[in-house]
Amino acid sequence: MIHISKIIYTATATIAIMLIMLLSSCDIEHSSNGKLDGYWHMTSIDTLSNGNITHLNDRLLFWAFQNKLLEFIDRDGKTQSFLLRFEKNGNTLRIYNPHISRSQSGDVEVTNPATMSPYGINTMEDTLTIEKLGSSAMILRNKTIRINFKRF
Repeated sequence: MIHISKIIYTATATIAIMLIMLLSSCDIEHSSNGKLDGYWHMTSIDTLSNGNITHLNDRLLFWAFQNKLLEFIDRDGKTQSFLLRFEKNGNTLRIYNPHISRSQSGDVEVTNPATMSPYGINTMEDTLTIEKLGSSAMILRNKTIRINFKRF
């Protein structure tokens, strides 16, 4: 009887130690992005210099924010998807380091920033002002355009 209880005690202690080690080895990253995190549908792009508005409600173009990654996604399949890094500092959003997302040879660095123009971005790095960020709507602006989004 004593041997069985020692075996059960040892097994239980071993399992408990393994669980503690497993759980303590996981790094859980917490995002401080607040309402920015999520899936945002582009609804329009306003050209600031001439007041032209391109309505995008019929297109399935999205910006998806998670932790420090931003993905441009085209659910229509008419253009490529891209992965970028971003930094949010107050009402400023810096996006940089674009890569073509999920190509057969891995994420390939963008060499022609004009390929990102359907998403309103034409440079390898851009700084946008967050004009509005709510639970259902977002507006971003740089020197030339204003992009309107609806949370999806």
